[in-house]
Amino acid sequence: MSTAICRFLVGLLQDKLAQFGTGAEYLFVDLSPSSAVFAYAVVISVMTGVLVGLGPARQATHADVASAMKHETAAGIGGHRGCAVC
Repeated sequence: MSTAICRFLVGLLQDKLAQFGTGAEYLFVDLSPSSAVFAYAVVISVMTGVLVGLGPARQATHADVASAMKHETAAGIGGHRGCAVC
């Protein structure tokens, strides 16, 4: 479906270029899937995922685990953890 739309738009572009006197009677645009473009998209996607994932992972490694454990233990013994029913 998208290939047909692209071919239609390229046809319109060809008509407009011919009207403006560029001498382009036939403009060839290769619309077939390219493995190089696919590989580029995969590499960019993986790099983006890794970079975006590193921020929260880095914050998690710098967390003060002892303080968090102490807080959870005190809340579990007799304190309230924000539960309205408890």
